[in-house]
Amino acid sequence: MNQLFVLTDGLPSGLDDAFIRLAKWMGLNPQCLAFTDPHTLHEELRRADQHMPACVALSADTLIKLSDPAKGGFSRAPLCGGHPVRCFVYGWSHSPPHALALNTLAGRFVSGPHHLAAGLYRFRFSAKREARLHQLTGLEFIDTAEAPCEVFDVAPTAGDAVTPLLFADDRPVFVRIEAGLGNDLFLWATNEIADIDAPIRREADLGNYYRSLLPPLLFLKACFESHCWHSPYPRARLIIDDPPLHARYGFLRYSDLLDSMNRTSYGTSIAFIPWNFRRSQQPTADLFIRHPHQLTLCLHGCDHSNHEFDTANAYQLALKAEQALQRMQEHHTRCGVPCERIMVFPQGHFSEAAIHALRTAGYLAAVNSHCHPSHGHTVLPLGEVLRPAMCLLYGFPIFLRRDPARTIDIAVDLFLGKAGFFAEHHDFVRDGYGTWEEFARRANALDSALQWPPLATTVTESCLQRAIDEDQMEIRFFTHMFRWRNNGARLVQARFWKFEPDLSVVSEVRVNGESHPFYAEQERLHFHSPVPPGATVEIMVLDRPSFPLPSPTPSISYSIGIALRRYMSEFRDNVLVKHPAMFRYAQAVARRLGLTSESRAGAAARWSEECGRDQTTAESTEVNRHED
Repeated sequence: MNQLFVLTDGLPSGLDDAFIRLAKWMGLNPQCLAFTDPHTLHEELRRADQHMPACVALSADTLIKLSDPAKGGFSRAPLCGGHPVRCFVYGWSHSPPHALALNTLAGRFVSGPHHLAAGLYRFRFSAKREARLHQLTGLEFIDTAEAPCEVFDVAPTAGDAVTPLLFADDRPVFVRIEAGLGNDLFLWATNEIADIDAPIRREADLGNYYRSLLPPLLFLKACFESHCWHSPYPRARLIIDDPPLHARYGFLRYSDLLDSMNRTSYGTSIAFIPWNFRRSQQPTADLFIRHPHQLTLCLHGCDHSNHEFDTANAYQLALKAEQALQRMQEHHTRCGVPCERIMVFPQGHFSEAAIHALRTAGYLAAVNSHCHPSHGHTVLPLGEVLRPAMCLLYGFPIFLRRDPARTIDIAVDLFLGKAGFFAEHHDFVRDGYGTWEEFARRANALDSALQWPPLATTVTESCLQRAIDEDQMEIRFFTHMFRWRNNGARLVQARFWKFEPDLSVVSEVRVNGESHPFYAEQERLHFHSPVPPGATVEIMVLDRPSFPLPSPTPSISYSIGIALRRYMSEFRDNVLVKHPAMFRYAQAVARRLGLTSESRAGAAARWSEECGRDQTTAESTEVNRHED
């Protein structure tokens, strides 16, 4: 594998450090070289793979300091030493030294840089397939942070020698120059590289990181390809919240949904409220039975009361998590429709304790609009949110789902190895399926290998992998049940690992049904296994058993309140939503009564109090039993 060299003049600058950490996040091992003599790099290049270009990254400031004064400026020859090289120069800004260095380096083709004041810029990736931008080809985004921007000018005579990769308001900010003899030069006009370790807020718009994140990732993928972390399985899924299994719910008819999926290739999971487990209509359930890949169920809370999974009451959360699974098991028995053990939190709200409850109850994962708990002081770094699943809370995976408003978001997710999960309600087809089908067609066009399997299939096959050499592969997985296939033509020595902050809870690892030795190191559970070509490995990480919980016995008033909430919600979605004026009035009344997600009062508080009393009684009984 070719080596990545990061050149500095002494200690790495802030930009150098951000690039190095980004490269490590991608699974690479950059070598930082602080030197003033180009022969130091030449020695390293001689040790590199002579059959592949070496990859060199440095800032424009470092480039200037490495210039040869005797030659009046910088040239590529002293840097490359005759060895083919892919060179990435970042940190260009509008200043005379940078303009002079750029003119010496690429003056025939590229000039500048020029400074654009802070503004709302439209960034656009090249639409040329030869630009090799993967899923990002031709897409655009608006950076709402309104930060200043640096841009280049490309000479009309440059021809095919220069490929602009990213534009800001139609002016190049990231270009690739084919310099001949196997040399490629990547120039990025920027004064910022995304800090992959920076903490981000719950409400942060990930789109504002695209301009400072995607150019260096494109360079690294161009250089290292399969040696970077990547996903072998591009996947997507539409998730519709709330509908019971009735022929029609609001604007949604299941028969029309199936027709739409047949017209445009996609799959749908219904986030089903377990409280409705006795209310499914068998003809609608039969559609799920006959089309098990196109239509599936996952769990959407338990009662879907206000903030029911956003509480610190561990006993209440454990009861809710268990009761939801019990209800869906009974629903399976009654109707024949299985349920995937995946939670979509009502209103997107959850606490840290809720994640622990899901893991203890044996859920596979959560799929949610946020990875952050609704309250508390949990700090999530950008790099963790950009992974296929966020696992910092008890090692339990939370997969992020998106509002399907921007194609760029699914493209970035697929580019980073994440699944494209989309959140919708019944009213997304208020005006028919045309708008959604157009989005699904655009999503399918991003990657010819994109598939829309059931949620459980996607999360249990979600992983990041990278080639170590021809015979060794490293695979990071996220769920306690995991499946991986060796799609290569030779036996692979696979190194599997999963993030586990508390390895004491793990009792056993099984590989293809057999107990397998595993090791603990730096909050990682890892093990090795040879995998023949074409073979599939099925892995289970088993936790130590937990104590069973008593069945919850909520009061009559609580049960009536939940039933009232559910019937009112259905009246809203089936009737009021078709009459906008009445709908707005009903919303205002609901807010005043504390029946919406904006209020923490009402049913959730009563349930919490009841569970607190039940827990106290249970603890008292346990103490008395021990005393007896």
